[in-house]
Amino acid sequence: MVSGVNWVFTGIPRAGTSVSTRLMNGLRNTVALNEPLQLTDFEDCADAEAAQQRIRERYAAIREQIELSGTAPAVNVAGAQSDARVLSGNQAGLRRPQGQVSDIPVSAPPGFRLVVKQNALFTALLHRLAGQAECLALVRNPLEVLASWQTVDLPVNRGRLPGGERYDSQLAGVLGAEADTLRRQLYILDWFYGRFRHCLPAARILRFEDVARYGVATLAQAMGEEAQDSTPLDVSPLAERYVGLELDGLLQALLTGPKAWRDFYTQADCERALG
Repeated sequence: MVSGVNWVFTGIPRAGTSVSTRLMNGLRNTVALNEPLQLTDFEDCADAEAAQQRIRERYAAIREQIELSGTAPAVNVAGAQSDARVLSGNQAGLRRPQGQVSDIPVSAPPGFRLVVKQNALFTALLHRLAGQAECLALVRNPLEVLASWQTVDLPVNRGRLPGGERYDSQLAGVLGAEADTLRRQLYILDWFYGRFRHCLPAARILRFEDVARYGVATLAQAMGEEAQDSTPLDVSPLAERYVGLELDGLLQALLTGPKAWRDFYTQADCERALG
């Protein structure tokens, strides 16, 4: 069993990284934290090299905090990490995020595996982080992701990605120049799939569909761990989750837009999700 190792966990927003983080906490000798870092932690980091160093420092500080106080920072709801990152709607009908970063109780023996999940920030720095920690990324059927983005009160709903744009000037430039929200979203999707493909080996890029089917066993295998539990997740059909959303139009936009997602999914996969 691998222990005492830092793991970088990233993925596409709304792809299932929160539930995967929760499942990782079921592995032996593992502490997995949901987005303990905030962009304000990087206000004085002018470039990617400085941000990489700050991440290294934060991992060390989190480890020390866990060992000394039995607590760690993470996005949580009432003191517990939650799978449900968005719940209620706002006046525009979008589902608002819930939870905040604060210290929660954790328990870990010496030499524990520390997993930190951050999506956009870690993806922007992935080419650097792969040299200082073990890395894992989660993808999901692009139609599922794009549909979710239409319903949440998050920057991706507006076609922006602050955590990625800060340290990827090309991403920031393209998003800043494109007026159409859906085209920005398609570019963000392409950016995530492309970054994972270029920065990580195939064995370290997981599909949420496999996590949903085999549960924590999929995550355990990718981390060199054995897991006896392979309980599947309960995931309802796409059309039931997004009643009233123009899914056919989103599918057509995907099929005519950037193509990096095709390294992981086929047109038939998207059509099956559409039902």
